[in-house]
Amino acid sequence: MGQNLFYSHSTPEKLTGTLKTTGFKIESLKNREIGGETFIWVMIAKH
Repeated sequence: MGQNLFYSHSTPEKLTGTLKTTGFKIESLKNREIGGETFIWVMIAKH
């Protein structure tokens, strides 16, 4: 849309570690290419 988008996130390893530490089970983790960017799509479930 013609605007700069600034964002930050942790590494995939740090993200999965944080999710597991806080009690989530990772059901699916996939990289997706959208508009020339790579995004991590995660499905989680609460234990």
